Amino acid sequence: MSRRIVLVVGGVVLATALVVLAAVLADRDDTAGAPPPTPGPSAAAPGTPRPSPTPTPSPTPTPEPGAEAVVTNDAAATGAAMDVLADGGTAADAAVAAAAVLSVVEPYYSNVIAGETAALWYDAEQGSVSSLQGVGWVGEDFDRGEYRNRGVSGFGMHQALVPGSWDLWMRLLAEQGELGLDRVLAPAIELAGEGFEASSSLAAQARVYRAAGGMNNPAEAVYAPGGTLVDEGDTVVQEDFAATLRSLAEAYTAAGDRASGIEAARALVYEGELGERLVAEVRKGGGWITEGDLQRYQAVAGESITLDWDDETTVHQVPPGSQGLTMLMALNTLRTADLSERDEADATHLQIEALKLALADREEFVGDPGFTDVPVEELLDPAYGERQLERIDLGSSLDAPVEPGLDNTTTFQVVDGDGNAAAVTSSTGYQFLQAGGTGIMMNNRMRYMTDRDPSSPNYIEPGKRVRYTGNPWMVTTPDGLSLLGGNIGGDTQAQVQTQHFIDVVELGMSPQEAVAAPRFVTQSQPNSVVPHGIADRVRIDQSTDAEVLSSLRSRGQRLQVTSGPGPFGTGSLIRLSGDRREAELGVDPRSWTADGRTRPPP
Repeated sequence: MSRRIVLVVGGVVLATALVVLAAVLADRDDTAGAPPPTPGPSAAAPGTPRPSPTPTPSPTPTPEPGAEAVVTNDAAATGAAMDVLADGGTAADAAVAAAAVLSVVEPYYSNVIAGETAALWYDAEQGSVSSLQGVGWVGEDFDRGEYRNRGVSGFGMHQALVPGSWDLWMRLLAEQGELGLDRVLAPAIELAGEGFEASSSLAAQARVYRAAGGMNNPAEAVYAPGGTLVDEGDTVVQEDFAATLRSLAEAYTAAGDRASGIEAARALVYEGELGERLVAEVRKGGGWITEGDLQRYQAVAGESITLDWDDETTVHQVPPGSQGLTMLMALNTLRTADLSERDEADATHLQIEALKLALADREEFVGDPGFTDVPVEELLDPAYGERQLERIDLGSSLDAPVEPGLDNTTTFQVVDGDGNAAAVTSSTGYQFLQAGGTGIMMNNRMRYMTDRDPSSPNYIEPGKRVRYTGNPWMVTTPDGLSLLGGNIGGDTQAQVQTQHFIDVVELGMSPQEAVAAPRFVTQSQPNSVVPHGIADRVRIDQSTDAEVLSSLRSRGQRLQVTSGPGPFGTGSLIRLSGDRREAELGVDPRSWTADGRTRPPP
């Protein structure tokens, strides 16, 4: 079946990504990935079942080809993905190629092997949206006393969770890809082995995290050789990471056929020599991951969670433990607020307050479903949204912390010519913490959990998956998929994505206008990252109209006027025309390095 693809990948002060076909959900037993001592997160519901065969099946019409496009946070990743498409690759092939390259050129944002990834997949034939979560859990050997001794808020291997991204990527390739893994990884292997020019972002991040103690010796040998930090334009060579990627490609080719090769490449990480080396490095650095953790690991697959914005518009999000529910809760509160009929100050105030309420419920209820019962249906009940709206006073603001009513990251989106699509957000957290001898940047996602309050749904426990911030989103209508996007930046993600949705769907902006528009984020609830501080302020873009700022202050909003990608992250959007022959892109101008290209169908 021919495919043409639209791929968007973006990122800035934070990590890399992935996705899966709904059919794979029915073919794999997700319960096998649950860690001891508890069952872990529930193996989410299987995807849409295949239709039963009929005696005289009608031929399936070949869909009209759609547009191709790629937007990533680096020109090398964009080029790699476009080349894969030109070679006949699918969206899955292009996505893995981009993710691997981004792991090379933006090593502080994400890692194709040891990061975490959340994804939504739109199946055009079924008209369904499914989710996949490649998110790690706390190692089974976790020791709370030793963890506190090593520093709850500090950098180090004691913060690493079980690597989740690689399982997700291999699962995607097995079900959706067509090219060999050796071809897909080739651009990243070349860049890592032969070198690339350091971007201003890489130079800046290396400087910041080395000064903060977030760069260990193996990483320093690459990014501060001889004690001198890399500068913009310097050539960076990652020999160890090139060798690691090459070993995965060689495992693939040695297996003899595509399916066996992908499984061999997966097994090298989760059951083989590469995994053993990762575990040894983590434990040498004081971490808790065991070989048993790796052997039991599987990504969690299931259905998306949804909110009907109106009779024709459905918003899809990644289920808990993702914080995607936060976006849907805010939209549930705003559904009947008639934002398009209000002036900018009123509309902004309502969104700020709705996000405060949603974040309060996130803090109270959202965690790993294998450990806590998350009341998704109740929180997204329209009647509950109306009650939450009644709590908002147009003349005043809610004080922090608001009572509940009941990262460094990379994000990208992919749409192929058959109409299937992926929305992906992936991260490692933030640090230069490299597993020595492998070139693999480890995640530090335990810093996104809490060791303070045993009653918190995000309390650190062995086998528990983090309540993570990645949450890509999609919008469907009766005509099919119409909009998909993502944003990076920890707790800013769900907040800014709420604004993107309202700007495009409710206020009529183009995707580019939406990602470039002024933004705001509330800090009324504990930050997801230790020490989980509450600032009780709203950070708002300096390009916001002065009269709007004055009006918000008069209502009691404590504003911090600021700019740049740091406070708000960066986002990307794709909007599809009804016939899919046009794809409008939103590429965030706040990104230092974002690069986008489109190619119309023949």
